[in-house]
Amino acid sequence: SGSLVGSVHPTLERCGIPRESHASLHTALQMWRSNFLRPTVITVAGSQESQLAYREAIAAFARTEYAEGSVHQIELTLTEDKDKEKVIGSAADIRGGLFKFIDNINNPNVTKGKELYGLIVARVNEVGQFMLRELLESGASSTHRLAVQKNRLLFLVELSEDCILTPQLRSRSVVIYSGL
Repeated sequence: SGSLVGSVHPTLERCGIPRESHASLHTALQMWRSNFLRPTVITVAGSQESQLAYREAIAAFARTEYAEGSVHQIELTLTEDKDKEKVIGSAADIRGGLFKFIDNINNPNVTKGKELYGLIVARVNEVGQFMLRELLESGASSTHRLAVQKNRLLFLVELSEDCILTPQLRSRSVVIYSGL
């Protein structure tokens, strides 16, 4: 907690995050925790090693900063059109895919008064970025059967190698890292 300008965050240091990224990453994580951005979007390009380091740092931060059991995580790969079902569910689903996960974090009928946080790790290329575009915007998102709020959500978007960062994802990301 508090300001990190010119200082080192021990959890981020242990995970191998470069010191020059500590303040911006810590600030983004505080925005997630305080529900300041709905959703919070962090994008990581570069090697799988650097993407894993950021993923582990965010998970470690959540373990130290949030109540036990309050952070739920889902990981998905979105690289081709058939992956759309992972986002919206099948046509027969009322609550399916990523929308179900988000609804489970924000729907008071599901959470029973508990404050939950969602960490969505999405490995994407240009096709996957397109699939996520509406979910990365502020405000409610909906399918033909379900509308979801995006409170207390963090999207960690990991770009596949040789993937171009689209202008839409660039504009929705609070921070963008290009490796370690």
